[in-house]
Amino acid sequence: MCDYCGCRSRPLFAKLGVDHEVITTLAGDVRRALTGEDRPRATSALTELAEALRPHSELEERTLYPELTAEGIASDHLYSEHEEVDTAISNALAGSDEAWAQLQSVLDLLARHIRTEEYDLFPAAHQLLSNPAWDRMDEQHHADGR
Repeated sequence: MCDYCGCRSRPLFAKLGVDHEVITTLAGDVRRALTGEDRPRATSALTELAEALRPHSELEERTLYPELTAEGIASDHLYSEHEEVDTAISNALAGSDEAWAQLQSVLDLLARHIRTEEYDLFPAAHQLLSNPAWDRMDEQHHADGR
């Protein structure tokens, strides 16, 4: 993941970056299982992916995204991408064959989402957000114990 701008010096971004690495690895596990047509292994990996995504998305949505919005940086699409990925994973885990058929494209969306955050959003936020905004995000991050 990216580390060219120093944004990892922010504890919140360090945590989110580690999450992105875990999520990317789990998404790769799902892809390999799907390619091998191993549905039980894909289900197991997808369950792990869902469990990793839930707290990660909640952390971004409680801390970073509201501050971006307050600064006039559009973030609505980030919320909707979280929802789209979560819905598709939930539907697949519920047994929807249509959702399973669409998982590769959903994993592509997830990969693009992570790249956007890593290479565009985090560096921009690192430079643009005010110290009071960082204080609020750090306070929320630490209050959650994550």
